[in-house]
Amino acid sequence: MSDEETSEVQETEPAGTSTDTAQADDPRVTKANQEAAKYRRELRAREAELERLHAAAQEAEDAKLSDLEKANKAATDAAARADQLAAQVARYKVIAKTQLPEELHEFLPEGIADEEALLARAEKLRSALGKPPAGPRPDPGQGPRPPSPQSEDDALYESIYGPAAQK
Repeated sequence: MSDEETSEVQETEPAGTSTDTAQADDPRVTKANQEAAKYRRELRAREAELERLHAAAQEAEDAKLSDLEKANKAATDAAARADQLAAQVARYKVIAKTQLPEELHEFLPEGIADEEALLARAEKLRSALGKPPAGPRPDPGQGPRPPSPQSEDDALYESIYGPAAQK
């Protein structure tokens, strides 16, 4: 609205009619106006409180979702780590079963958890070497030992009196 229209509207409305003055002086109207103003103030305060509570509830819901997402991520990470460890254990089992030489360990992939697939690969590597896995070797510290070399005196004594005559 322009300034001219505003002044015309103000001029057409009487400044103080007798009914406005009569209602303003009436104690019931005054009391009703005061009560209405009080209720409007309470309404505004409660609307503000409702908005604050709604915002707090939304933040709590977002925090719960964040916690849920964090828990899901932690579970996913733990499952991935468990799969990785299972693959590593399977690889070590196959290496122990096939007695694969250490220089061939790098040719067994680390990401495979299927023990049978790893065993097949290890057998292919073993056959490419052309020699079967070596069995257990005897421990030289056990069993009979060869006789120790004799001194010259012992050799002379044995030649004169024979081996049975030794002390």
